[in-house]
Amino acid sequence: MVKLERDFYKSLSQLADRYGIQPKPSPSHAFPYNISWTLSDIKEQLKAKKLTGRKSG
Repeated sequence: MVKLERDFYKSLSQLADRYGIQPKPSPSHAFPYNISWTLSDIKEQLKAKKLTGRKSG
């Protein structure tokens, strides 16, 4: 679990840098709820930036 969380947050950091978003600090949820909460937050931020649903090519 620790490696999964570490890898997730490393990828999240890269995604945030790439798309100029700022993930909200996750509440003190235990694994895996912390990741689920963060994914929901990021999804909403990306929708707000109109990046989800964009098709390439």
